[in-house]
Amino acid sequence: MFNVFTTRVVVQEGNALDVPAEGLLIAANDHLWMGGQTAQAIKETAGEALEAEAVRQGPVPVGSAVATGAGELSHRRIYHAVVMGQDLKARHDQIRPALQAGLDLARQDGITSLVITALESEEMLSAFHDAAREIATALFEILSGENSLQELTLMASSAEGKQAYRDAFLQVLRQAAG
Repeated sequence: MFNVFTTRVVVQEGNALDVPAEGLLIAANDHLWMGGQTAQAIKETAGEALEAEAVRQGPVPVGSAVATGAGELSHRRIYHAVVMGQDLKARHDQIRPALQAGLDLARQDGITSLVITALESEEMLSAFHDAAREIATALFEILSGENSLQELTLMASSAEGKQAYRDAFLQVLRQAAG
């Protein structure tokens, strides 16, 4: 657990749908169809209407975000952070703007607790470490401003992913302190 300004940041391994929170931020493509592993699992639990609501808002630029209802999930809102195009390859240079856009939407909705799923595939560990650094750096900057988040949970599906987030946050916090 890390305290970043007024927000408690928790890094957790497991299923994002098992974490109680008002909002859920997921990686999305520019047409907002939900075909990735995490998005597919969310769609299966939330219902097909969730994807239909998202797709109606697309296409949108990479680096943006859209908000939808949460269907059958216990969350109030789902934030689709657009970090990839139709090639389904996460663009690390678009993580910060997409994360900022998603958190801006959450702030507008008054969300106080948010779960963020992986914005890069954990199967590609080197790329995931790079994405974790991007996310930690972006969150440190974003959370220093006006926000309603009291608790933010970063989800990883593996111990390696969880460690990548922890290492990234420690590096960012050391840089900020030094």
